[in-house]
Amino acid sequence: MTAQGQAALSLAEFDKSAMMDGIRSMIHEAAITGARLVFIVNEKLGTTREAIFIVTLLRLHGYEVKFHQEGISIKL
Repeated sequence: MTAQGQAALSLAEFDKSAMMDGIRSMIHEAAITGARLVFIVNEKLGTTREAIFIVTLLRLHGYEVKFHQEGISIKL
């Protein structure tokens, strides 16, 4: 999966954002504890566009991400 055009620019910018840093921090903290799965509730995902960017970037970085009614799960 490769982003192209304006989406690529927006994804690249979002990848460097404080929100994405926060998501990475949650994943890192969970990994340190030995967790195999991280669940992030919808409220932490921001807008629909931000949530789509988060899921897309995580998948581009090799994470398995699944949607749930209450949020997303990320397999570590």
